[in-house]
Amino acid sequence: MNIKKNKIKHSLVLSFSLTILASILLSLAYPSFLFGGLPLCAILAYYLLFQELLKYYQSTTKQILTVLIFNLIFSLISFYWIPNTLVTFGDIPSWASQLALVLLSVFILPTNWVFILIITYFRKKNLPKTLLPFALTIFFLFFEQLIPQQFPLWLGHSWLTWKNFFPSYYLPLASYFGVGIYSLLILFCSFLLLNIKDALSKLKNGNLIFIATLFSTILLFTTEFILQSYLEKDNNPNAQYFHVRIVQANVGNFLKTDAELGSVHSIKEVYDRYKKLTLENLQETKKLDLIIWPETAIPDEFHSTKWKNNLVLQGAPQNFLNILEQSSAPILLGSYDFGDVKYSTNGIFTEYNSALLAYPPNEFGNVYHKQILIPFGETLPFGKLNPLLFSYFPAVSLFSQGHLMNGMLLKNKNISFITPICYEILETNFIRDFLNSSNNQLNQNPKFIINLTNDSWYGETSEPYQHLFLAKWRAIEFRIPIIRSTNTGISIFIDENGNESNLIYINKEEYKDISLIINENTSMTIYQKYGRLPYVLTTMIFLILAIYPLIFKRKTFPY
Repeated sequence: MNIKKNKIKHSLVLSFSLTILASILLSLAYPSFLFGGLPLCAILAYYLLFQELLKYYQSTTKQILTVLIFNLIFSLISFYWIPNTLVTFGDIPSWASQLALVLLSVFILPTNWVFILIITYFRKKNLPKTLLPFALTIFFLFFEQLIPQQFPLWLGHSWLTWKNFFPSYYLPLASYFGVGIYSLLILFCSFLLLNIKDALSKLKNGNLIFIATLFSTILLFTTEFILQSYLEKDNNPNAQYFHVRIVQANVGNFLKTDAELGSVHSIKEVYDRYKKLTLENLQETKKLDLIIWPETAIPDEFHSTKWKNNLVLQGAPQNFLNILEQSSAPILLGSYDFGDVKYSTNGIFTEYNSALLAYPPNEFGNVYHKQILIPFGETLPFGKLNPLLFSYFPAVSLFSQGHLMNGMLLKNKNISFITPICYEILETNFIRDFLNSSNNQLNQNPKFIINLTNDSWYGETSEPYQHLFLAKWRAIEFRIPIIRSTNTGISIFIDENGNESNLIYINKEEYKDISLIINENTSMTIYQKYGRLPYVLTTMIFLILAIYPLIFKRKTFPY
């Protein structure tokens, strides 16, 4: 009896050790404090996770424990910065923030719970076990895109790490299907690896599921290669140069907060930094078409609704107007903007986190109000109770939510662009809607994206690198350049193929002058036109392949 107990104990220790290894491998597939991201790690991670979950086919309790361990270790490695952020952002006690990370780990990879539901369903319905890995893959792909996440981290995102070794690799499938197609590719590879031991016998005995998966994986890789060759030859001669300056003033949290509370010394320091970087060597450079300041760059407030019928920036902060007049170029800045109470989503707070375009010497352009607000940083998720709870969360800004997707039109060049703020760049469907809305509004497809961001809350952690890593997918999906302007870093230019240049590192007070090549005849990608439809149709085809044996009443398969 003791020998049997020891065997069970050793088996559990080995099993949970493999689960921990799987979660570490998945962490290595994205930027973290361990590494900047490695290819193949996600494939190996889900191969091990599949293996452990299928090992406990009859035990839902052990499957739940496996997923809990997997999610927890992944969260502790990849999102170790969350507790400190909750303390800084929401003034939450340290012990509560640590507990919050443990609780959040249950939900950080919500799609893993889908695996347990599917396995339980298969067991109860006595369905062929051979179909199970394929069913896990298909349902994972649907739920990955359906479940909302504040910091969307999809399995397919990790495929971007291949660019660390092959910079000219453009991930062309993304512009047709979005990042989800790479989640499919990773899971198919994990599935094939799971069955590699029996590969020859499966082919010999005609296992249609394995053959269909192998064929589908080869087809995806072949299509990727063909599209890659097409993109390498896709040069547009109808282009013009567009000259931009990115300003990163490196205004840390203490200085930023002190200035917003009215400290004269801190306000002067903030403006002095922006003035110095905005005007430095201005006469020696090429004429700038646009200067960009990051999210909530300055401590003063704007009132753009007062300027609707009068384009003059009357009542705008005088310090800003002085810099604008000397700049001789339009300035796009992140700012605090007040609107009418009738437009406020909560009926009380009318302050918006905004992107505002201004022309020298004092002319107002366009304004965009941020729509996706960060819980406990920019809003509280309790609706009408927010005013009552606001006194308990003094560090929360409690912005009002914008409701219009206003694109920006730079009148001196007749060039349009959109300005998602901070984490909005991570929501692929939001960016697609923003691009299409701007296209309809301005009768031209936006030529680039400007992402205004303030990552100063996270300090020197992996969050700014993860934020940048995920933002790059929008450039790849929509084949559109991204200019990323941040308060404390990382500011950068990302071209339409996801390549980086003109990088300003964390905690650097610096500016970069960039010359973009603007293609006049920029066309929409298939993904921008049709969204998830091509992806859904593709996964439906694979689902039909999966249930094909059942249609013909074939009940048993070699496994």
